[in-house]
Amino acid sequence: DDLAQGGLQLFILETTANFPDVMLPAYRENDLWAFVFISYLVVALFFFANLILAVVFSKYKQHFTGELKRGADLRVRLLNEVFTRLDCGTRDAISFELFDLLMREVAEGPARSSFGGVESPARRKLLFRLLDTDDSGFLARAEFQELVEMCDIDFCDNAVPSRYDRLVPAGNARRIRTVVNHPAFDYTIDFLIIVNAGFVALGFYAYHHNMS
Repeated sequence: DDLAQGGLQLFILETTANFPDVMLPAYRENDLWAFVFISYLVVALFFFANLILAVVFSKYKQHFTGELKRGADLRVRLLNEVFTRLDCGTRDAISFELFDLLMREVAEGPARSSFGGVESPARRKLLFRLLDTDDSGFLARAEFQELVEMCDIDFCDNAVPSRYDRLVPAGNARRIRTVVNHPAFDYTIDFLIIVNAGFVALGFYAYHHNMS
């Protein structure tokens, strides 16, 4: 009877929190109202909810991408500044001795958590060799720029298989991943959801038909 209250109930219906209670008064008047409410639920849950989620995700992605770009620009600027100070303008490259000195300073400073493992001399030597892609014994500016990404790598001396690796062999895991990533998998899940909604609607209709 109240337009505002009706709109509020329809809004709550999108969460299915008041279903089927909100439908019962109209359903007692005419059975066809069940199809109206179920159609509204299908449109609201499968279209409007996804539309709202897509808009929110798009805005979040834009904001997140901007933050990543600003962080990347800041990282490039700071690494260039560090490289210039280490190089002192001599040959546009830094030696292992200077790199090792820098990593030792980092290991003792507040940024050591971002450069895990550099307190080990062997780890610093390995890191330098990985960055020195041309095996020149020196790091060029472009190679030095990869320092942050290289420090994110988790080096393991002995790879111990996890419980998941023992439970699901690598071959089976790849096959499962292939099936899940296939577009037909999404369509199958959507089809099963629609079929389930149909069975729920039929069960609800049969129950109230028997009650009446």
